[in-house]
Amino acid sequence: MSSKPWRANAHARLADFAQSRRRVDADVRRLFQFAQRLAIDPLDVGADRDQSGEFYCRIGRSSTDPSYDLVAGYRIDEARRTVDVISFSLVPAR
Repeated sequence: MSSKPWRANAHARLADFAQSRRRVDADVRRLFQFAQRLAIDPLDVGADRDQSGEFYCRIGRSSTDPSYDLVAGYRIDEARRTVDVISFSLVPAR
């Protein structure tokens, strides 16, 4: 296991999402906690992986609009130990 820390752009994507979608503090906190988990070990986050290798994680119900879930899409480059968050978004709740 590498001792090199993971690098992620999650906090920048989170700031963009929070500003554009006007999320309440509870949503921003939940996304911030998720971003921290990605920076610690993205391979330990429960996520689905599609055929192109991208990961998708349903983070939880939105406090701003309970009929939607907060989700994140991201790529992991294990060799470079980077996580590229594609986006945070909202999808209809299950």
